[in-house]
Amino acid sequence: MAMKFNHAQKVATAHAITDLLAADGVDTREDLYGWLDQQANRAALRAVKGVGPKSIDYIGNLVGRSHVAVDVHLRAFAVDAGVPDPVARRV
Repeated sequence: MAMKFNHAQKVATAHAITDLLAADGVDTREDLYGWLDQQANRAALRAVKGVGPKSIDYIGNLVGRSHVAVDVHLRAFAVDAGVPDPVARRV
């Protein structure tokens, strides 16, 4: 067993990500690395229920990209403190 999820939504999210990547011909780590360069692809990932900026950054980290996967709660705290949210301007 590669992943052990007990929550139905997490399973559905994993399936939806897998279906999206398969439909786009993403078969290898290198494919995914390049696929993530396209804003439209990142937007397609965000359209998957349960996938947010942190998930996309984490997936990028798994394939060798350099991202900081900032938790949504930390991001909200920073915005409340007056720090502009750069993710709000990107997908």
